[in-house]
Amino acid sequence: PTLALIVDREKERKKFVPVPFWTVRIRCRKQGASGDGDFTAVHRTERFESKDEAEAAFSRIADTARVVSLEEKERTTAPPIPFNTTGLLSAAASLGIAAAKAMSIAENLYMNGYISYPRVDNTVYPDSLDLRGLLKSLSACEGLGDHCREILTLPAIKPTRGKKQTTDHPPIHPTAPAKRSDLSAQDWKVYELVFRRFLATLAPEARFRSLKVELESGKEPFLARGSQVVEEGWLRYYPYGRKKDVLLPELAQGEEILVVDRELERGETQPPTRYSQGRLIEKMEELGLGTKSTRHTIIESLY
Repeated sequence: PTLALIVDREKERKKFVPVPFWTVRIRCRKQGASGDGDFTAVHRTERFESKDEAEAAFSRIADTARVVSLEEKERTTAPPIPFNTTGLLSAAASLGIAAAKAMSIAENLYMNGYISYPRVDNTVYPDSLDLRGLLKSLSACEGLGDHCREILTLPAIKPTRGKKQTTDHPPIHPTAPAKRSDLSAQDWKVYELVFRRFLATLAPEARFRSLKVELESGKEPFLARGSQVVEEGWLRYYPYGRKKDVLLPELAQGEEILVVDRELERGETQPPTRYSQGRLIEKMEELGLGTKSTRHTIIESLY
């Protein structure tokens, strides 16, 4: 059945007919500012299906743009849930470690006492797990101990909870401090992933500030978006996949700014992507294919 998933996706890709589109962008700069503060704005019609319409909009762009409106919002993102087998193998795959290899490393780390049992569906820490005591013992970990001490200073430690709760084993977490010199490079990568995920599940939420700026140049509407981390929260401990801040300069409504460059770009719609090993394992769990103990070996067999 897993092979059928891959074949079906490949058939979708072969049947896919790309559709061309055109994108219009401008590069803006505050008057009197240096090029370091340049930012990009995209035409409100993000994708023009007609080349003629895109070229007409492009031809109307003026040498300046006016700030029509500014909208600032704050949002929060909750910390991730604890690792079960699927979560760990999927995250390891995003770091370039194949599912079967990641499981082999996790089992080796478990046998050597560094992490808890890695074949588990559970995503809820049991009440019997002494989180503060564990953090104190993990404080001796090379390069990561300071993070444990930071979490210990929080007035209350409230771990996140996933939807799957079983009583056989706790979610995957570090059980003992390690030294880099004691582990191979890949073993350390998986150990650090488990360690940082554990810390993230105990950390506060992250806060972001986003800014949406509506601009007008030659009566053509454009949008620029900025985003900035205000409070790192759990992102401080779990930086995997973290997006860079997109900073916009201080702007005021009605302000005239310079258009220093403009771009008309042709693109094509893309077929659905092939499954990565991480996404395939998640899909297998969704559909009930295999088990936490066999999914990685099924993928290895298919390879």
